[in-house]
Amino acid sequence: MASPLTIAIAQFVQSKKHQVLFMIHSHPQAMELDQLLAFVERLDQQIQALHLTALGGHPDDPFNIQGVKTRQEPYANVTIQSIEKLKQASDLLANTRYYENWTPDSLERVGHPR
Repeated sequence: MASPLTIAIAQFVQSKKHQVLFMIHSHPQAMELDQLLAFVERLDQQIQALHLTALGGHPDDPFNIQGVKTRQEPYANVTIQSIEKLKQASDLLANTRYYENWTPDSLERVGHPR
């Protein structure tokens, strides 16, 4: 039997209507940060064959750009996107000053340099 997550991903892939699948857990402390990161890493490996990638957000995520905590949402969440579309958007941003203030560690966490 397919899980609700598997069903949601399959519908996302088939629909072609949306560029992002964003799932939010309804309980703020549903998972610890390390649990979410491990879950996202496993999920990312499983969906790569579909040319998708998974990213996570968590209230305790210390990731920041010049002190702005860009991943510290109030609820644990997972974002699933097309690898190709994400790379295209990232390449467009690379031609701007967007990544100028990122530390080498922050860039590495998002897969830069490629």
